[in-house]
This record gives sequence, structure tokens and C-alpha cells, in this order.
Amino acid sequence: MCMHIIGILAIALVASLFLTASQFSLLHQQVTGQQQEAAIGQKIVQQGTVSSDVDPLKGHEGHQAAVVLPPRDDSAVYSGTLTFTASKPVQVAVINMYNLDNETASQIPEKFGQLLTAQAPWNANAIVTPLMMNVEYLDSPTMSKSVPFVGNLVALHTMDGEPFIANYAVVADVLQPQIVNNLDSAMGKEASITTNSTSQ
Repeated sequence: MCMHIIGILAIALVASLFLTASQFSLLHQQVTGQQQEAAIGQKIVQQGTVSSDVDPLKGHEGHQAAVVLPPRDDSAVYSGTLTFTASKPVQVAVINMYNLDNETASQIPEKFGQLLTAQAPWNANAIVTPLMMNVEYLDSPTMSKSVPFVGNLVALHTMDGEPFIANYAVVADVLQPQIVNNLDSAMGKEASITTNSTSQ
């Protein structure tokens, strides 16, 4: 009997490990199903109410997240402002694509430190850097804030696992980023400095 219960618990544990990617897929479908994906160069103006679910980012399974602007297949970034009122204190989460290959990243000396990275739940080949902005509500009687952002995904987030709801409005431009990596100093090269001069 005891071995039977242990077997069931083991199956449940394994199933929970695979749940995060499917949860993100479902969450992504729910969010994108509510809106027509804006083309690059267009502006998004969106308003609504969201509820949180288990954060699908690896290592964040004990957290809660509510996606406001989901990742895009074309890797475009959102640039804009999010205004929200939440039922509980939340962070604003912005996720950016990490555009360095493993070989280059492995050559960066330890003295520069390491970025917190994770595999993107929506793309097995993509690595992301999560940014969790703590929000100071000051003397506000509600958990409300207006926050500027730039990133590939925008969400509200809690680390304590407490579910929440939030009412929001967001305005964002959809932009195709130019990838510019400058690791000269980390690679032992003299850093190149570009100056703009104007003639009079």
C-alpha cells in the first residue's frame, strides 16, 4: 500500500515538472486569443483585468504571474507604459531575450559576474533574462502604479505564490530591436568609443 502511494506521488511530481511549459502555452493562447497581434511599428492600446497563475519560468514554479503582453514569434520588443491596480502587492516583470551564444558567454571572465538567465518557456531554443521591478506604493491606499518598460514580455508577478488579480491599461509601441553586443572589455580588447561631432 505504501509503495503504491509513493508511486502515485512520483507520477504526480514528474507530471508537475512538465506542467509549466503547457501552462505557459495555455496562458499565451489565452492572452493572444484576446487580441490581434500588432504588426511591428504599430501601437498597442489595451485595457483589462487579469488573474495570476503559476509562473512558467524555470525556477519560478512557486511564484505567480499574470501576463499582460506576451512574447512574440518575431522577437519584437514592447516599449511603453503599464498602469495597474492589483489586489495584492506585485512586481512588474519584464523579460528580455539574451542574445549571446554559449561560446561567447562562457568566455566572459568571472570578475564581471553572471546574469540571471533562464530558458524561455515558449521557445526551447531561447534564453531570457528576467527583470523583476519591485514597486513602491508609498502612501497609496491601493496597490497601484504606472511603470515605463521596454522588453519582450510584460507581466505582473509575485514571489510568495499568492494568487492575485489586477486591472490594467497598457500603451506600447511594437519595435524590432537592433542587436548590439559590445563585450570588448570583457574579452580583453580595447573598448571602441564612438563620438558624434558636429561641424559649425
